[in-house]
Amino acid sequence: MKLAYQYDTDGLLVAAVYLENQDQIPANCTAVVPNINLKTKPKWDGKTWIESGQVYAITPEVKAPNSSQQMIAKLGADVAQMQQMITKLATMIKPQGGQHN
Repeated sequence: MKLAYQYDTDGLLVAAVYLENQDQIPANCTAVVPNINLKTKPKWDGKTWIESGQVYAITPEVKAPNSSQQMIAKLGADVAQMQQMITKLATMIKPQGGQHN
């Protein structure tokens, strides 16, 4: 996989997107990593990322997880709990056989 940076019609950074290695980078994307030292939202000028003059949003939108995401999170927690129980049981079981006195 490779990472590309998508920009809108004004050149403003929209998102980082993953592409398969064999995929070509779309026309509205670049492989050039945005400069993390920019004070404002990055803007693609065709060669590099520059200051756009637009301030970053201070509070990003946070969406509540949907029912599928909640179910997956619960299943993950259940699996982790089962793994802990199996590990604990494995330490309690002593191997049998192999040695005779």
